Amino acid sequence: EADPVTPPRWADQAAVSLPASRRITVAGQGHGVFMRGCIPRIVAEFLKHGSADGLDVACVDRLHPAPIFLDLQGGAP
Repeated sequence: EADPVTPPRWADQAAVSLPASRRITVAGQGHGVFMRGCIPRIVAEFLKHGSADGLDVACVDRLHPAPIFLDLQGGAP
């Protein structure tokens, strides 16, 4: 949803020529969500089956943006 590198509208444009495509948008997330929450499972299932048909992506709606990372000690109180 918040990817300045490859915005969701580009996925819509790509889908025009990829009729079997499926767009999954993660609310409040930017670029590189492949390692967040249930996304690794979804990607693994897609690669295993070679199709987006039947992918269970309901868990994506429960993902929240990662907290702001300031340094290894965490945010200031």
